[in-house]
Amino acid sequence: MASLAADGKTLEPEPSEQATIVQVKELRSAGLSIRKIVAELAHNGVVGRTGKPLDVPQVHRIVARALGETIHRPYDGDWLNGKSLEEHSEG
Repeated sequence: MASLAADGKTLEPEPSEQATIVQVKELRSAGLSIRKIVAELAHNGVVGRTGKPLDVPQVHRIVARALGETIHRPYDGDWLNGKSLEEHSEG
């Protein structure tokens, strides 16, 4: 967690969190998926503020903020109920 600077107004980065961000950037640049990054961080013993391994949403946020990536699943033509857009419109 970031801590307050001596002025009591500005935040100072947490060194361990900054190191994790660097690791995530390196792994993503090497072409690893979010899930593989999560697995690699867990293997290396990297944990979050709660002391638990980072999960997919946490790493996703790091990638989005640090690398400016927007990660989403492309629409594949199916709704959650398995119907296509046309089938869904028909009722």
